[in-house]
Amino acid sequence: MNEKLWVKNPYMKKHPGIHHDDKIINKGHPQMMPLFNLAPIRVDADYYFMMGDNRDHSNDSRFWGPVPYENIEGTPWFIYFSIDENWEIRWDRMGKTPTDLEDPRHLDLAKKERLHGDKDDHGIY
Repeated sequence: MNEKLWVKNPYMKKHPGIHHDDKIINKGHPQMMPLFNLAPIRVDADYYFMMGDNRDHSNDSRFWGPVPYENIEGTPWFIYFSIDENWEIRWDRMGKTPTDLEDPRHLDLAKKERLHGDKDDHGIY
């Protein structure tokens, strides 16, 4: 490929919070193809490609396209408030920075919660 090195996950060592859900499998569903086969796209000036923080379960610019600059509110600084799917407060995440959440203690808890929550996948995967 023109002697270029293509790396699937170039930021995984720097940001250990990046992980993939092994249950997300390409079964050829057209509406899911942006998760697996996103062709290179050109992003116009003053637009940004937005990637979800849980990219295996996010609808982001892969699905709805680039975002104009005037629609961007800011960058994450810390977590002000966090709830789970049962509307219970996740006290352990509140007040943390994105860097804090990449600490192994928080990563292990997040993975445990995800695996517990995904045990009943309702046929999604």
